[in-house]
Amino acid sequence: MSKATFAVPAEESAHHPHITINDKAPPTEEVITATRISPDHASKRSDKCLRRTPRNTQCIRFPPKTSLCYRRLDQLFFSSTPKRALSSYKKPWEKVHAEPNIYVLENFLTTKEISHLMEFVATKRFQRSFVDGENNISSIDRSHRTSTFLSFAKQHDKTIATIEQRAADLLGTQTRALEGLQLVRYEQGQFFGVHHDLGIYDEEEDTVALPPKTTWSPRRLVTLFCYLNDCSEGGATVFPKAQLRVQPAAGNAVLFSNVMSGGMPDVRTLHAGEPPTSPQCVKYGLNIWFCEEF
Repeated sequence: MSKATFAVPAEESAHHPHITINDKAPPTEEVITATRISPDHASKRSDKCLRRTPRNTQCIRFPPKTSLCYRRLDQLFFSSTPKRALSSYKKPWEKVHAEPNIYVLENFLTTKEISHLMEFVATKRFQRSFVDGENNISSIDRSHRTSTFLSFAKQHDKTIATIEQRAADLLGTQTRALEGLQLVRYEQGQFFGVHHDLGIYDEEEDTVALPPKTTWSPRRLVTLFCYLNDCSEGGATVFPKAQLRVQPAAGNAVLFSNVMSGGMPDVRTLHAGEPPTSPQCVKYGLNIWFCEEF
C-alpha cells in the first residue's frame, strides 16, 4: 500500500475518525483472482497510469544516477542482465520472472534470525492489519485483508539491525532508506487480496495511483518479502499479472520493484497473499520496504 500500515485495536476505532471497519469477509474462492494480460497490454496500461497522474503529484525521486543504489536498481529491475547487481549476494538466487523482474533469494534469513523473530510470536500481541484507502483513510477491511501484524522500530535490537543492514547492502543503500520491519501472520483461511505496495489499485482502470509525497508516509520503491517457515498448502505470494506463484520456504525472500524506470507505479507487480489451507500451517513473513529518500 502507499504508506506504512499501523494498528489501532478494533474497539478503539471510534476514537479515530480516519479509520473505518468492514467486518464482512468474502468466501475463500473470491480472495485471489488471476488476470492474464499480454506484455503489450501491460505497457499500454503503464503509460495510461503515467498520463492519469494528477499534476500535483510528484514522481518518485530516485537516488543520484552516479550512486551504487541507482546502478543496483537499474540492473535489477530495469535491465535484462541483473547478474552484476546481485554479485554481492553470496547465496543462491534466481530470476523467476522477467518484465517485471522478480527474484527469489535463498536463505536471506538465517535459522538463528528466524528463531529470534519467532520469539516475538510467542511474547507479543499481533494486531489486525489495515489497508489504505482514498483521502488517507485507513481501514480494517476483512473483505480484503484478514492477516495480523507486528511492527518493529528501526534497529529494534541487534538481530533486527543485522537484517536491516543486509537488506540495505543488497541494494547498495543505507538503512535510513528502509521502513521499519513488519512481521505478518496468516492463520488458516487468512489472506491479503490483490494490492500494490506503492499506491491504491483501481481495478476498473487497471492503474495504480501514485500517492503524494509527504514526510510522514514514505513511498515504497522496492519490496523484499521474507518467509519464516515452509507452507506447502496454500500461503503463496501470487503475482496475477505475471502469472507467478511463489511458495513460502523458510529463510527465502522474494524481491521486486514497485516502480518503473520513469518513477511511476508498476501495475505489473500487483500481488496477493493466498490463505494457508491447512490448520497445521500458520504462515509467517517479514516485510522489508526500501523507500524513497527525502
